[in-house]
Amino acid sequence: MEKYEISEEELRTLIGVAAARACDDEEFSGHDVMVMRVAAVIACQLTNHLNGKAPYPEDELEITRKTTAASREALEILSFLFGGV
Repeated sequence: MEKYEISEEELRTLIGVAAARACDDEEFSGHDVMVMRVAAVIACQLTNHLNGKAPYPEDELEITRKTTAASREALEILSFLFGGV
C-alpha cells in the first residue's frame, strides 16, 4: 500500500475537487448542495482524525478494514470466475 504525505489543506482541496466532479455526474443531479456538505463533513472528520483532535475509535477502523478486505477478496474471486467484474 502506498503512503502519501499531504497537508490538511491539500486533503480538503482534493476532497472538494472530487465532490465537485461528483456533482457533475447525472446520478447526483440536483443534489449538489448535499454532496458538497457531505464532502465538507468528510474533510473535517478526516483531518481531525489524522491530526488527533477527534480520532476514529479503533474498533470502527478495524471492522471497516475487515469489511474492505472481504469486499476486495470477493471481487477478486468474481473476477477470476467471470473474467472481470
